[in-house]
Amino acid sequence: HAHTPIIYGGNVLPGLAARVDALLNQSTDGPTPLAISCGNTSQTRAYISDADLQKLSEDGFIVKVFNLTNGTTLFVGDGNGRGAGYACFTILQQLGFAFLHPLAPVIPKATVPRARNVSEQPYWPVRSWHLHTEHPLELTDFLQGFDIKINGTIVESWESMMPGWQSFLDWSVANKINQIEFVMCAAKDWADYVVSDARRERFGAIARAAQAVGILIGADAAIAITQQHNFALVNTTDLSKAEESIRWHVDWLLNGCGFDFISTESGFSEFTHPNDETMLRWMNVTTAAAAAFGKRTYIKCHCSTGQYCKDYKDPRTGQPLNFNYLPIYADPSLGIMPHTVQFYAYDDPAPTYGNQNFTDMFDFMFDFMGTRDTIYHPETTYWVNYDIDVPLFLPVYALSRVRDLRYIAKVELQRGARIKGQNVFDSGWEWGYWLQDVITCRAVWDPCMACTDDTDALRTILAEVLTVFGDASPALAEAVITLSLGQRDHLIYGVMTNGSRPEDIVQHNAQAYLEGWDTWAALGTLNPHLLATQPRHYSLVDVRKPEIGRAYWGGVQSLLAATNDTFVRALAQFTAVAPLVPDAALPLFSDIIDSVHMLALRASSTYALYDYAASWDGSHGHAPEWRKDRLNEAHQNILAAAAIVPVREQHYRVPVLRIAGWRAGPTAYNYGYLWTVHSLYYWDRDAAIAVLEPREAISPCFRNIEDPIDVAFGEGIFLNATEILYEWLEREHPDWDFVVDCLAAPVEEPHYHL
Repeated sequence: HAHTPIIYGGNVLPGLAARVDALLNQSTDGPTPLAISCGNTSQTRAYISDADLQKLSEDGFIVKVFNLTNGTTLFVGDGNGRGAGYACFTILQQLGFAFLHPLAPVIPKATVPRARNVSEQPYWPVRSWHLHTEHPLELTDFLQGFDIKINGTIVESWESMMPGWQSFLDWSVANKINQIEFVMCAAKDWADYVVSDARRERFGAIARAAQAVGILIGADAAIAITQQHNFALVNTTDLSKAEESIRWHVDWLLNGCGFDFISTESGFSEFTHPNDETMLRWMNVTTAAAAAFGKRTYIKCHCSTGQYCKDYKDPRTGQPLNFNYLPIYADPSLGIMPHTVQFYAYDDPAPTYGNQNFTDMFDFMFDFMGTRDTIYHPETTYWVNYDIDVPLFLPVYALSRVRDLRYIAKVELQRGARIKGQNVFDSGWEWGYWLQDVITCRAVWDPCMACTDDTDALRTILAEVLTVFGDASPALAEAVITLSLGQRDHLIYGVMTNGSRPEDIVQHNAQAYLEGWDTWAALGTLNPHLLATQPRHYSLVDVRKPEIGRAYWGGVQSLLAATNDTFVRALAQFTAVAPLVPDAALPLFSDIIDSVHMLALRASSTYALYDYAASWDGSHGHAPEWRKDRLNEAHQNILAAAAIVPVREQHYRVPVLRIAGWRAGPTAYNYGYLWTVHSLYYWDRDAAIAVLEPREAISPCFRNIEDPIDVAFGEGIFLNATEILYEWLEREHPDWDFVVDCLAAPVEEPHYHL
């Protein structure tokens, strides 16, 4: 190294050593002379013995710090397996580096030792990360092997995006992730590229970069799902050739591209499936095909409801088996990943995908964790309408993930069996979403079982995560905890101004109102037989009806008022931290403060719009002038949000066009995952519906931006949701013809008026 003397042992991968050198070379030496010995060098062995390491499990590591007589601070670190690399990155963090945002590490201008001895080992062996590249995220184009083109012209080449992948890998090592998977996409529009040599070469380079730093890399390829441009292993309409198709595609991914494992899903979509026997046979063929290369297969067990097997019983109850649980009858070497969605913890009410809560999924996980490899699969971002694309800053995700892991650890001790670990579903990093990601990484490494309770555990983890914030760290941690608990109260449990909870949180939880609503979310509420993928609400049209208006003024209004008060106070609490934040952490803090501000504005504007819409007939004692003031307040809040967004966009870690532009790419979406923030689509749509202007604002199809077939149900599979829409129109508004807006997405970028 050009400045600090550093030596590496033979157990430090050359690729990882090169990354440590590259990071150190971006900083300069501080006033204290440093020396670093990382790995099994003779210098390290003088301070860390083989006997010390034998006390630790796989991937455990030790870092020790010594002040030498010549004034040099000596760091030595080593570990078992990947632990040597973790020791190297822990030393970097003790020198002032921080790996919080996956694409923007904090590089200190000068290294300043914040030395402490460390001896750690993982609580669970599998610490996996799922990049949901069916969504148009920061690295989606790169991971699908695509250049980014506008009108046929390359504006970002695939090669130019490789440093972003490398930065994410650095982040992964620093946060002790040991395997990564991402979703493979495919589409008829680019069928010639799907399994081309050019794409295989790019996938190979992606895989080699991960493997070079000790991370297993997996291909998430569904068995038969084509929803959202999914790459299906069964890529034939002739089902007699399905097994041959599975074997060929598994060979191409593992042997051809060099992936380390297969992650897959059953069914034709989240909501449809083939017959039980066929699906089970395909699971076993997939598992055997991967095993032929000495590699593993894992399958997600989704939380959607209402699908049951005709041929298989649940061995625990004797009743027809939930189709999502069919893998328990598959080859025992097929690992299962019980999947929960959104920010709900194990015991929270979770009115989504037909659930009341996720206790059944946790019971399933616990009952079968001793029979095959079991990996818990929660989320830190959902994306579609729900969170980051509004945007809603939701550290309650972090609280829930900590609560889940500590609960799982307790049940493991009670039952004498264990899961293998966790695979986190991730869908974007801007607007502060890196925070819950880092906390979730640290929690699966160490859930702090010695902590007094879940809040204490979160506080302990935050103390480590927020080190780079210096003197601001304790106050910032308390602000995060206070907001997380407030969000749990209002967004999940529906706590009102008097502190009480509703008897039933359905349509009485604040998340149902602050989340985004688009055409397909609205259609999901029109018929009880449709499976809503987000909490149901009383719409801004519904509250004009007398009976629903009474429900609003009788409880929901108090809930929105309480939520608004909590989030406004949160903004003040975070703002008070600002003077304490050191320069190195200012970009991260700016991200957080803008995100909290947007959260408060969303709460205030939603509250005001609902007051306006629900008081339209004057029957609740509010004068026209009051209604005018409420509408004006909503508009002022939306304008304030519109002023924040373009400023924040200048600090996105990738070009704005990539993640917030209206453009085609490898996914089923015509826009980046933050286009709805860029346009304030949900905010503006709500404002138009509140005043019923234009006339078609009353229709669920108003301002539809998605292709219903391509996005929701896969090319060639048609779920006739339009029939539900026609029935609703015939019943409610037979003179309207707005249904055409539901049938296709706009070709050109729509522009709305705030």
